[in-house]
Amino acid sequence: MDHLSGEAEFSLSDGVPNGSDPAGISSSLLGETNQSFEDWFAELKKSQPDFDPEKYSSALREISFEGTLRVDGYMAGMICSDAGTLILDQNGEIDGDIVVSVAIIRGRLRGDIRASERVELESDARVIGDIETLELLVHPGAEFEGRCQFLETAVDPEPTTEDPSLADTNQHEASFAAAG
Repeated sequence: MDHLSGEAEFSLSDGVPNGSDPAGISSSLLGETNQSFEDWFAELKKSQPDFDPEKYSSALREISFEGTLRVDGYMAGMICSDAGTLILDQNGEIDGDIVVSVAIIRGRLRGDIRASERVELESDARVIGDIETLELLVHPGAEFEGRCQFLETAVDPEPTTEDPSLADTNQHEASFAAAG
């Protein structure tokens, strides 16, 4: 399990702050980095003939964090934080479930969200999965396909329902795109 503390930001943009690259430096560095990676990977395959990258790349990971986690690239696996905030930026994409206090979605998510406080689907959000939260805010333009269950009060990440017949009282099916 990976553990991150404090504020973390992952960005897979062009590697240059604020997207500015007047001299084209990032393109040159990216080409060199890609070639270095290809060389390293070729050597790895020679030194470890039984190495199967698919065996490792397809394994789902559990990522736990404290504070705020901002994702501006691709992540796969379960993302957890008891009191944290996950921000999935416009260029971000997650394949996996999210268990947090607050989820702010601007990118693409294929998985379920369980947020003890609130979920915000901003205008660029594309979500396929179920949502369970106390409060849901859907901005015009957001797309959501799945079920939504509204919680009565803030809950722990793994609550139990004493009477199963009450579990569906606030559950709604949804498949819509908010009007723009």
